[in-house]
Amino acid sequence: MYDKMCQWLIEGWPFAFSRFGDGEWSCVLGEMGANADGVEYSPSLARRLRDILKQPQETSYLFGMQNKAQRDMGPRINRWMAENNVTKQWIDADIFHDASERVLLKEFFDSLCDRRVIVVGPYWLIHMKRFINYAHHIIVPQGQAWRTYFDILDATENVTGKDDVVLVSAGMAGKVLVDDLWENDSTILDMGSVFDVYCGGRCTRRYHHKVLAKLARRDK
Repeated sequence: MYDKMCQWLIEGWPFAFSRFGDGEWSCVLGEMGANADGVEYSPSLARRLRDILKQPQETSYLFGMQNKAQRDMGPRINRWMAENNVTKQWIDADIFHDASERVLLKEFFDSLCDRRVIVVGPYWLIHMKRFINYAHHIIVPQGQAWRTYFDILDATENVTGKDDVVLVSAGMAGKVLVDDLWENDSTILDMGSVFDVYCGGRCTRRYHHKVLAKLARRDK
């Protein structure tokens, strides 16, 4: 699927990709507390995530299920989907993360060379300019994506046009942004935390340390 996505980007075929991991599912299932980034689960965010999942799925709107979510809470997830008639055609949520761990993300960067790209994410993603010649960077306040959601949505809509590619790194709220931005003439991708390690070696996930080590060996 990774190679297919890169080819779709080269060919200009519009699609959306939304990732549902353990944090999103904890929110959907009404748990209290916060995700791995310390962002609290919100009833209003949970309602939006549930609504997104309940929508009929369009062919070019892809949904990713994180393996960890299935391992940790699979029976509860499956029961909720059955009770709410959710019938998504799930793909692996960690497609880009796995490509990064295999040091194959250059193929993705190359596929964006002829596309106009908008990056939506934390301030440190400014460093992604080394890899992606993006046109705009919409800064997401750390841990505040849902609280400032409509400001982020307005700012992104104001700079996004036909055939653009929007790369979203906005945590749980990113799923809502993908859904609100989705149109058949643009591509919206939920990238999660995949870019963090390319921004000064920022390791926000355990697998980032492996990526950093492999990049260091490659660059010797």
